Amino acid sequence: MTESQRLISLREHLNLSVVAFAKSIGIPQATYYRIEQGSAKLTAEAAAEIVKVYNVDTEWLLLGVGGEVPVFKNQVTEELVPKKQLTEVEKKLILLQEQVIELQNDKILRQQQMIDEQKHK
Repeated sequence: MTESQRLISLREHLNLSVVAFAKSIGIPQATYYRIEQGSAKLTAEAAAEIVKVYNVDTEWLLLGVGGEVPVFKNQVTEELVPKKQLTEVEKKLILLQEQVIELQNDKILRQQQMIDEQKHK
């Protein structure tokens, strides 16, 4: 699944139009439409805004990790075990794991920004 296909999948999963989705992440509708069509690349800034606004997993958005259905942050943890059934140690472990994932996502975004900057030189 391409990056464009993942964006379309996410937007449709959220039941949003191209106009509404583009507006929600702060880019012009025409620009977002070109990204979905594959004639323009998703910038690191736009990807970061999608992750922030929709709580989508960065690795899924940029790399397709997790399959064709949109993957949201903390989705796996919350689906496996309700937090009220976890011990305090387990809750802390999950929190630490989520922080590690967030750091990894930040690293991926920084790498994508560096790649984008090098392409524009």
